[in-house]
Amino acid sequence: MPSSQVKLGQAAEPTNLGSIAVIQREFFEILDEFFRRATGSSAEEFAPLGSFGEEIKSRAQKIGARAPQAFLYIHEALNVFYRRFASHVFSEAKKLGGLKLILGGASQLLKSQFESVRKTLLYADSILIPDPIFPWIESTRIEEGFKKCAE
Repeated sequence: MPSSQVKLGQAAEPTNLGSIAVIQREFFEILDEFFRRATGSSAEEFAPLGSFGEEIKSRAQKIGARAPQAFLYIHEALNVFYRRFASHVFSEAKKLGGLKLILGGASQLLKSQFESVRKTLLYADSILIPDPIFPWIESTRIEEGFKKCAE
């Protein structure tokens, strides 16, 4: 199998509320595979959270060499994933019972927002946080100021 070819889980198409958890697991499996392809190790093995930034910098050359293949993988995998599940997850989330909180209006989850979510988990049944990756696949984000990659 070519390194950029997508290998997704064989989860059945969602049919009930419990499937949201299955869909989320598949999403995080894609992110985990991307991280492994980009760094050569799992997030747990890579570095403690407190020294993550320093470790990225110290391994920049290795990661840079692996990055093109990793980005090809995740772009393809997430396009397939979003085509399968994007509208379903939102419609099923609306059906969840209990207290729901929805974070939105920002393209980043900053430390203060993260702390708010962490504390609110004590009171809410569900907290819906917008996907941090989908916006870059959905449309060009010129406001981010990134140079366009050569195709």
